Amino acid sequence: VFETFMAVLITFNVIVIIIETDATAKCYPAFENRMTDCPHDPLVVVPWAETVNVVLLMFYSAEACMRLYVERFSFFGNSWNLVDLFVVITGWACAVVGVISKHFTHFRFFRVARLTRLARMVLCFRELHMLVSGCVSALRTLFWGGLMMFGLLVMWAILFVEYVHPVNSMIEYLDCDRCHRGFSSVMSAVLTLFQQVVAGDSWGLLSIPVIEEAPGVAVLVIGAMLTLSLGLTNLILAVIVERASETRERDVHETLKAKEDEHIRQELLLMELCKRMDTDQDGKMSIA
Repeated sequence: VFETFMAVLITFNVIVIIIETDATAKCYPAFENRMTDCPHDPLVVVPWAETVNVVLLMFYSAEACMRLYVERFSFFGNSWNLVDLFVVITGWACAVVGVISKHFTHFRFFRVARLTRLARMVLCFRELHMLVSGCVSALRTLFWGGLMMFGLLVMWAILFVEYVHPVNSMIEYLDCDRCHRGFSSVMSAVLTLFQQVVAGDSWGLLSIPVIEEAPGVAVLVIGAMLTLSLGLTNLILAVIVERASETRERDVHETLKAKEDEHIRQELLLMELCKRMDTDQDGKMSIA
């Protein structure tokens, strides 16, 4: 019940942050260097938000203090508790800075740090916990997959600069300022290939005119699409699904182990209770 209450409180906190962020965004670019004159400043539009933030911070602080009192030194061995402690410290730092200067925007990121408490909601819902665990397990795959994709993009970009750019630079594009220099350098070609093949944005804007001008380059254009779009991206997706499945199986195993450990702990407590009830040490519980 307490975790659910904190989840509702955190959700309300996020709504307040959204309101403040939207109000601040209206100050740009007209009042970028003079935020004090902005009529949309959160201190003017939503003055109650500061009070709400302080009250929420007091709730967070009280929760962290209670956990620290109950768990003692083991408090620092829990990563979730460290996240709570970070939120509380940065929150009070932001409050102190706000008292010194109401428009000291350089420390505004401390408020956003409270978004890390959204991770606490993972503990409240098992399905959400499984989804987040799967995402975390896929981060390593995404990292190495991203490196592999960048390597393939560079390889294809070199070929495109060598063979496609001479053709592309001779084509006159009426409605596209960047098209004629899309393959003018390796990095430009990487950006263009990522836009067209990976992101799927305007593939035919450059590819079709180039193929029509020199049909032979179709081998490179189609080869890049097959290896990057149909090959590598689907391979990365398959590995991510496999890792998520492994994480789910491990989570089920850990859940069963936790239940077994709890069952053993309850048995030990029951045995200890029975020993205390055996006052004459005859192996039988004494009723008095």
